[in-house]
Amino acid sequence: MPNKIRLPVYLDQCVISRLQPDSPERDDLLATLKLMAEKGATFVYSWLNVEEARSSDRPEIFVVILEELSAWLLEPSGKSDGKATLSHDRARELILAENGPADDAMRVMEDLLKPLHFSTGWLGDMTENDLRADMLADMEAFWTSMETELPTFTHGHLRLAGNNMSNLIQDIPLERLKIEQLQWQSELRQCLPQNPAQLDQVPAAEAVDFLLASMDERARAEISGLYPQGFWASPTEREDGTLTSFAFMLFMMGLVRDKRTRTKGLQRRQQHFRGQFRDCHHIELASVCPVFATWDKGAARLAKTAYSYAGAITEVLHISKVKG
Repeated sequence: MPNKIRLPVYLDQCVISRLQPDSPERDDLLATLKLMAEKGATFVYSWLNVEEARSSDRPEIFVVILEELSAWLLEPSGKSDGKATLSHDRARELILAENGPADDAMRVMEDLLKPLHFSTGWLGDMTENDLRADMLADMEAFWTSMETELPTFTHGHLRLAGNNMSNLIQDIPLERLKIEQLQWQSELRQCLPQNPAQLDQVPAAEAVDFLLASMDERARAEISGLYPQGFWASPTEREDGTLTSFAFMLFMMGLVRDKRTRTKGLQRRQQHFRGQFRDCHHIELASVCPVFATWDKGAARLAKTAYSYAGAITEVLHISKVKG
């Protein structure tokens, strides 16, 4: 595929994953992507795609896929200007690099989603004490690994930071958060259609207004204050993470639903809850590109809705629906 940058198309991880050799969708999907490249598409991936590839059992497969696509790495400018740079031939270097503190830090950051997941009631019989012990054990393992990576003179500072984080975990009012979240969910269910399929029929451009209209005035004003319509329209006024949190809020409100976050085994539930958050993060990262391509129907719905309300000009391509 050509290396010349023309129309940057951000690839959701679910698209890249379906190009693995044992994927039944690989041949048809690859043919579609090659046709897109011939029409002017240049495929783009981000550091989040890199992280997901690194955490897989076969990271080298993803290197081959990205090289086969002649994909470019998207690197945000670091400024609040909505711009980014693209660099080529980085997949092998980044995906196959040895694990280090940054990888451990990423896993710890994702641990912070656990209290939110717990508050939904979707973790079944897990108790407040169980969750707190689980988070403290993960935190202890992280600081211990950091001590092996960093010089001895830093260990005192690391232990101090570790103690501070442990104290913060101890202070999280998990049970109160759960009571408040379950009450909010109950009130929201009473406002929304009993049949979720009715919500699915609302066009993406109208979905947020539909959800807000279903709420009481206080909740509506609170959400509109946090996320005013068009909050992502001006690149110079964007705040990192805001589009991600907005999209995740829409997921929590039931705009799209993933039963895997509340059924099967505990580890599987947590894995898919983290996956939903990553989907929302991909939506934000892709917003600097003209096109966001995803295989997932729920991610496409979420992205279209979030972009429409927030004022992003990125188009969403639900790639599994592309024919010929």
